[in-house]
This record gives sequence, structure tokens and C-alpha cells, in this order.
Amino acid sequence: MPAPPRWLLLLPQWKLRRSDDAAVGNRQWAVVQALLPTAYCLLPTAPMTSPLIILGVIGAPHGVKGEVRVKSSTADPLAIGDYGPVTLPDGRSLKIKSVRPGTEVVIVKLEGVNDRNAAEALKFQTLAVPRGKLPAPDDEDDFYHADLIGLRCETAEGALVGHVTAVHDFGAGDILDIKVEKGPPMTLGFTKANVPVVDLAGGRLVVVLPNVIEVKGGE
Repeated sequence: MPAPPRWLLLLPQWKLRRSDDAAVGNRQWAVVQALLPTAYCLLPTAPMTSPLIILGVIGAPHGVKGEVRVKSSTADPLAIGDYGPVTLPDGRSLKIKSVRPGTEVVIVKLEGVNDRNAAEALKFQTLAVPRGKLPAPDDEDDFYHADLIGLRCETAEGALVGHVTAVHDFGAGDILDIKVEKGPPMTLGFTKANVPVVDLAGGRLVVVLPNVIEVKGGE
């Protein structure tokens, strides 16, 4: 039996929508909750065909027939069962047989989990699906966080700056964490002025360095 894949936890999975916002004086990248997961992105440290996106986290058992409470991260919590079999951190793939509403959670029945003991063994496990199960964004200015992680950052002249390691929103707009090729890491506001080109197919962002928000302390 092959060894299960190992996972690297990256960041909350949001979708970004690029828009014009006169109120702030420039064309902001406005964050909108993804129609699918607002969850966590997991990338394998072992090769696989697609990274995994966490749809939810299992909590306590519910009843004695194998149901579990799940904190769903989909925009519609009941939609957690709409994207096919889910993958556990140990590599097992399970079908979701049913989903029903609970109090601040959804109640999920997983295939093969038939009693409270089996449900208890899954406590705190994540439920994930391949990135390829997510629909393509509806608009050319929509992006998933997971698609931005790892992109090369370069100047308009093509000089390498570094690579995106995370995307954050602390309430004042979206920010990219960039691991700089030569120098300390930096953060950059994710606006059209700062990031005029997002080239997912080419695996790159074009960034304008004068608008760097903050340079972090050296690693």
C-alpha cells in the first residue's frame, strides 16, 4: 500500500474579485466569499495531480449511528456534499451520504462510519476535495487564494522579486506575503496599482515595488 500523502497547511481559501472602488481612490481588489470553500488550502509535499481544499472540519459525534458534526466552510454549509468524495488527511476517500442542518454546524453521515466509536475516531479530521473540483471563477477578475500561492512575483521588466507565500485580509484590504529572492520578506497591498498583471497561466504576478506596504524583519 502506498504511503499516504503528507500535507502542508497554507491559508484560508477565499476568492478575490478585482473591482473599481472610487470611495478609496483606486481600483481595489475586493474580497468576496467564495461560492465554494472559504476554508483552508492544503498542498501535498508528495506529488499528486491536484492540491486539496478543505471543505470542513469534523467535530464531535452526533448520536450513535456514525453521524458527525462538521464545521462547514462552504458558502452554503449544506453544499459540503456537492463536490464528490472527500479526502481525509491520511489519504482515505469517503463519500458523503447525507448532510442536514445542525446548530452552527451540519450533521454529516460518511460512508463506512456506522457507529459512535468510528465517528469519535474522526474528531478534528479535515474533509477536503481536489482543487480541480472547484468551478472556474465566473469573472476574469476573480481569483482563489490557492491559485495565487507560489506565483512568481516580478517587475514589469521581468526581474524576479520573489514568490507569494500567503494572502491575508486584516480589514484594511488584501495583502500578499512575498518571500523575496534576495532580502527580507515583504508584504504588498493586493491592488491593481500594486499588482497590475495576474498571469495564472504563466505562473506570475507583475508587481510595482514602490507601493510595498511593509518590509518584515529578516528570517
